Amino acid sequence: MDLTHRDSLVYEAERVLNCVTVPTEFRSAKAATEFVRAVQGTRFFRNRWPTLAKRKIVVKSSRRFEWAGAKITEGVILCHPFHMNNLYMLHELAHFCSKERIVDHGPTFCGSHIALVERFISKSAGKSLRKAYEAYNIDYKLP
Repeated sequence: MDLTHRDSLVYEAERVLNCVTVPTEFRSAKAATEFVRAVQGTRFFRNRWPTLAKRKIVVKSSRRFEWAGAKITEGVILCHPFHMNNLYMLHELAHFCSKERIVDHGPTFCGSHIALVERFISKSAGKSLRKAYEAYNIDYKLP
């Protein structure tokens, strides 16, 4: 996977989440899918992304996958079992929320990620992520 400079900065900024929260681990792809669908079913999510709220996103897990990734057109989050936790699921879900509609880390992705982390992890984690993005001069557009 070729990373752009912005991608590298986004991943670096996201490391702050490991310092401010303990990820909730999922023991199966089914449990991770249930988490994603629970997020999609909230009023918070439906109000911001009404079309996406109706979409059935599935998590697939395999040791073949190096990290995690979103296959937007297929409605799938691919994930290595080691990375099956709420932090990775929200990151990948933010790709689906991105108006850029390609798997990148543009301003809409970053803003969506902040909003999801604030709502589904904690306000302080969202604030930390926002400050980290700002420290790395990563622009974001909140939904």
